[in-house]
Amino acid sequence: MLNAVIGAVATVVLSFTGISPVLGGAVAAYLEGGETGDGLRVGALSGLIASLPLAGVVVLALVVFSLGGVIGVYVKNEL
Repeated sequence: MLNAVIGAVATVVLSFTGISPVLGGAVAAYLEGGETGDGLRVGALSGLIASLPLAGVVVLALVVFSLGGVIGVYVKNEL
């Protein structure tokens, strides 16, 4: 789990490269060592952890935009 978190942090830090998920997964898999399946598992877990902040931003944007539509309709009906 620690290696997956380190890989997720590497993904976020290297986000300017365009291939950051690959690099973060590679870092996590390298740190995990062992069999190929272990590296694949921890690399995939690293990508999942790295995607959580983006999912939070998307949910927040959906909430803000949907509330903006409701507020806009309310204001228009009041005028």
